Amino acid sequence: MSFGRSRPTVVFLVALLGISCATARAQTAADESPVSDTSATEQTVLVRMLEDGKSFRVRARAAISLARFDSNDVIIALEGALSDKHPAVRTAAASALAQNGNRRSVSALRNAAGDQEAAVATAAKSALQAIAARSNGDRATESAAADSAFAQSVMTRLRRAQHVVVLGEMHDRTPSRSRELSELLGEQVGAALTKVDRVAVLRAHELTDDAREEIAKKKLAVLKLEGNLQSVQPVLSASERRVRCEVSVLLLDEGTGALRSMMRGAASAVAQRSGSSVAQEKELARKALRSAVQTAMSTAQEAIQRAEKANEGTPQVGEETALLTKKKHP
Repeated sequence: MSFGRSRPTVVFLVALLGISCATARAQTAADESPVSDTSATEQTVLVRMLEDGKSFRVRARAAISLARFDSNDVIIALEGALSDKHPAVRTAAASALAQNGNRRSVSALRNAAGDQEAAVATAAKSALQAIAARSNGDRATESAAADSAFAQSVMTRLRRAQHVVVLGEMHDRTPSRSRELSELLGEQVGAALTKVDRVAVLRAHELTDDAREEIAKKKLAVLKLEGNLQSVQPVLSASERRVRCEVSVLLLDEGTGALRSMMRGAASAVAQRSGSSVAQEKELARKALRSAVQTAMSTAQEAIQRAEKANEGTPQVGEETALLTKKKHP
C-alpha cells in the first residue's frame, strides 16, 4: 500500500515509525546528539534534527516532538519541513502545525494542502482548520478586551510618555511584493519600538480626539514611522543557502509627512542546503529580516530625539487641535 493511500494521522505516523515522542528523544541521543534536560536545549536539538537529519525517520520524529513547542524558530522549521523530500516528514510537520501553528503558517499549509500525497494534503487541511478555529477564538477574546480597555490603554501610554510615535505603513519594495514579509516587518518594527524608553506607540486609529487633547496638554511632538523592505537577495553556493535583507525605517512629521530621520539595517541568514530551495529561502528571509530590523531599530532612541529637534517650532497634531479648539471657543 502506498503512503498516499494511508491514514494521515499522528497515530499512523507513530505506527509507521514505531516510536513515541519519548522514544524519539531517546533515539535522537543515539543518532544525532545528546538532548539536555532543559526544554530550550531540547528544542534547539530537535530543530537541528528536523533540518539536518539524514534519515527521514529521524526528521519525522523530530517534527512530532516539536509539536510541544510554539516558538518562532520551531514554527519556521516546521513550515520548512512541509517541503521535505519524504512524505512522512511532511505529514508529521503538518500535524505538528495543527497543534502549535498560527495564522502566519496558513500560506505554507495551503501549499501543502495541494501535495500529491493524500496523507500530507489531508494533514495540512486539518491543520488549517485547527488554526482557523483558534484564530476565531482569539479574535473574539481580543475584541471583547479591546472594547472595555481601549481608551484607558491609550491614555495610560500617553500619560507616561515623553515621545509619541504613530505606526504607519510597511512596504515591501522588492519585486516579490510579499505581504507576509510586509506584515513581519510591521510586527518586528512595532515590537522594537515598544522597547524604547518613554515612547507611546500608537496605531493610526488610536489617534482619537481624546488622544490629541492629551498630546496637546503634555505638549508632545508626534512622529510617524514607516518601514521599507529594500531588498531580499538569495545567494546560493554548493553547500549552503544565504539570504541578505536590507530595511529602512523612516521617521516623519505626523502632520506634514516631512522626513525627519532615517534608520537603516541589513543582515544575512545562512543554513546548509536542505529540502525545497523556495521554502528554505523564505525561512532565511524571515530570519534575516528580523535581524535587519533589530539593527535598524538599535538607534531608535537617538533618531526620535533628532527628529523631535528637527520638529521644534513646527505645530504638532495636538497643538493644532488645541488652536482650533481655542478659535471655536474663545
